[in-house]
Amino acid sequence: MNVLLLSFDPYILDKTSESYDRMTRYSHDVDMLGVIVLSRLDADVQNHGPFLATGFSGNPIRRLIRAYKTLDRWVVQYKVDIISSQEPFESGCIAWLVARKHNIKFEVQLHGDFYGNSFWKKQSLKNRFRAVLGLYIARRAHGIRVVSERIKKSLVSLAVKEKNISVIPVGAQTNLRQYQSTEEGKPFTVLVVSRLTPEKNVTLMTRAMPYIKGGIPHAQCMVVGDGPQKVEVMASAKSLGIAESVHLHGYRKNLDHYYALADVVVIPSYTEGWGRVVIEAMSCNKPIVMTDVGVAGEIINDGKNGLIVPINDAGALAEAVIKLYKNPTLAQRIATQARADFEKLPSSQETQKNMIDAWKLMLKPEHA
Repeated sequence: MNVLLLSFDPYILDKTSESYDRMTRYSHDVDMLGVIVLSRLDADVQNHGPFLATGFSGNPIRRLIRAYKTLDRWVVQYKVDIISSQEPFESGCIAWLVARKHNIKFEVQLHGDFYGNSFWKKQSLKNRFRAVLGLYIARRAHGIRVVSERIKKSLVSLAVKEKNISVIPVGAQTNLRQYQSTEEGKPFTVLVVSRLTPEKNVTLMTRAMPYIKGGIPHAQCMVVGDGPQKVEVMASAKSLGIAESVHLHGYRKNLDHYYALADVVVIPSYTEGWGRVVIEAMSCNKPIVMTDVGVAGEIINDGKNGLIVPINDAGALAEAVIKLYKNPTLAQRIATQARADFEKLPSSQETQKNMIDAWKLMLKPEHA
């Protein structure tokens, strides 16, 4: 079985990265694995046994043209059976075109819930066009890998064939150490680990903080992450008079210290596909408050191993945080259950096996 992947993860081209190691592991279960990375970089073809990788730079149109030509060439050169695209939009379109040209199988992956709510589509005219394109491509895929039942349901509701959809969550693997800070006099700490981008809605946390401080005067919020909305997040905190209680720490590779300090971990997003931070918080034995996105209702169940609040509701978010503060027994019970449920999640090895099995299924004659 020979497989080509279209990806946007530049770390695949870094031999010291976990992404590179993951692709190498995948390659052990196929005859040939090739990866084309659509990132803003150029890289020579790297040959690591059955694992080939290359990347392209230039403007988006130029990258897509180069990727199309490389796909077209590699399909013939390596007798490819399956092309898989990380998303159903521009890269999905060229992958589908090449697969159709050579009459081979085509898979598309959705790691984000692009069709579950309207937030993403409303961000731009471009996204509205991409939503139409993506649905057109998904309906023509021989296989679709999604990371949650929520995404599957949204696709099925839009007439995508359910039999072609495989729910394969991201492998629950973290390198975080589970320990509690012993810092004396530590304020009650709400942790947000997130990119500072519109869909992550970190300003919901700043809008909730005045309510939280009304019930927990010594509360503080730590935001770990970076992005284009950094200025907006701090401006929101200043305008609400709680800037001294909101601390932006920027991007941090090692998160052990921050999770150790956290009393509650909050996910305030408008939309999520899976939610790595949820899994990290579960692994660290921390109580979770999250909006009704991603794995809410699937991995996190309200009142059992976390608290779920409506999207973009600052009052409900604050109420949930205060509830955990005032009821430490509840907070501990939720955190303990979350840790126990983390242990039951599929491992990276199980995810890999499920991906390989899905590819094998696509190649069976009865899977048209």
